[in-house]
Amino acid sequence: QTDDALQNARLAAEQAKQVAEQANQAKSRYISAISHELRTPLNSILGYAQLMGEDTSVPAHRKQAIHVIKRGGEHLLSLIEGTLDIARIEAGKLHLNRGEIHLTEFLQQMVNMFSIQAEAKGLRFDTFISASCDGVFRGDPVRIGGVLGFVMGH
Repeated sequence: QTDDALQNARLAAEQAKQVAEQANQAKSRYISAISHELRTPLNSILGYAQLMGEDTSVPAHRKQAIHVIKRGGEHLLSLIEGTLDIARIEAGKLHLNRGEIHLTEFLQQMVNMFSIQAEAKGLRFDTFISASCDGVFRGDPVRIGGVLGFVMGH
C-alpha cells in the first residue's frame, strides 16, 4: 500500500509539474505577444516625437514638451523590453549584446534621464562624475542601464 501511495504521489507530482510548465509557457507567450503589441504604437509615437523634435518651425517651449514625450516613450520601451527579457529568461533564450561602453558618456546619459524625471517632480538632481571614472569596459548597455535605472529609481 505504501509503495502504491508513493507511486500515486509521484505521478500526481509529475502531472502537476507538467501543468505548471504549460501554464508558465502560456504566460511567457502572452507576455511576449502583448509586449510586441505595445511596442508597435509606441514606436510610432517615438518616431513622430523625433520628427517633431527635429522640425525647426516648432517653438522652443513645445520642443521641451516633445522631449518629455520622447523620454517617457523611451522609458516605456525599456519597461517593455524588460518584460520581454523576463519571458526570454524563462524560455532560456536571453542573449546579451556585449559591446564597449564608455563609462563617463554612459553615466552622463543615465544622469540626463534621471534629472528629467527629478525635475518633473520638482526635485534637484545634482551629480559629479569624477574624471577617474573615464574608461571603457565591455558589457550589455541595455541591461546595465536597466540595473542602474532600477537602483536609482528605488
